[in-house]
Amino acid sequence: MRLVIYRLGSLGDTMVALPALRVVARAWPDAERIVLTNHPPANGAAMATVLAGSGLAHRFMEYQPGERRPLALWRLGRSLALLGADRLIYLTEPRGGLAVWRDLAFFRGCGFRHIIGAPVTADLRCHRRLSEGGLWESEAARLARCLAPLGPAGLDRPENWAPVLSAAEQAEAERLLTAWPVPAAGFLVLAPGLRQPAKDWGGENLAALVGRLQTAFPTLGLVLVGGDGDRERVRRLVLGCRGPVFQRCGADLRTTMALIARARLLVGTDGGPMHVAAGLGVPVVALFGLAERPGVWFPAGRGHSLLYRSRLADTGVDAVFEACARQLSAPGTASLGER
Repeated sequence: MRLVIYRLGSLGDTMVALPALRVVARAWPDAERIVLTNHPPANGAAMATVLAGSGLAHRFMEYQPGERRPLALWRLGRSLALLGADRLIYLTEPRGGLAVWRDLAFFRGCGFRHIIGAPVTADLRCHRRLSEGGLWESEAARLARCLAPLGPAGLDRPENWAPVLSAAEQAEAERLLTAWPVPAAGFLVLAPGLRQPAKDWGGENLAALVGRLQTAFPTLGLVLVGGDGDRERVRRLVLGCRGPVFQRCGADLRTTMALIARARLLVGTDGGPMHVAAGLGVPVVALFGLAERPGVWFPAGRGHSLLYRSRLADTGVDAVFEACARQLSAPGTASLGER
């Protein structure tokens, strides 16, 4: 049996979808699962890289979302039809009702007789308002509702959020830390999150935070992560560092994920590295603006410090430093999210 999973996005979108992808794998354990996704964005990660070794997907088909050229759409439709699959799992982010029905018409024209998870009602397309804290339902919870007929997603179980890392990737991370070498106090990961301007906290803020952290925790190491496009900003940031620094921007993602698993803390803006750390059980200090409803993209699990303002740039260095200091001074204990 063969089925297609329709999911767009990059690192963070893939991490958020892990519980839903595991629902599909449990429902059809013997099926060949093919993911239809987008080409990886500039400075982003391919979904195939994130899911490598997980067994949740067996191969990937990439296309350009928003494509309207008839010939390109015909070629995509023909490629899907030639798979001979009659089931499609619809796992895209919320879209308008017209877009959903247009997608359904296209996929049915490709031969998919059973389309599961499509948000055909307004309730399934929207995140529900939660009764406590002024928060909204997470995207992972909305996906779980869409797939409810297939079984529970187990969002409260940490193993459903964890990416799968191979023994070789774990060993490479250990080798890199031995060669660094990692300080006795351990290290934190800084993920500046520069791919989207709205999630850029600013170079001056980052430099000030790093300076304060290295003054307060002089033996703590710092690992900087990001894509190729983050290199120049990070290079300038590293020049002002006094403590031990390991720069990983643009490096192999899988090994970087294994390094994150060994960190005491990850600090960054809303983005993929934050979701990786949370999935691996590493506490995070994360900055959010209110361009997104609070809660929709919050990291999984407990024990995180979450700071959100109407604009991300309004989050002060003092507030971020204090959240980091609390986490580093009491490792393994939960902290209350900042609101």
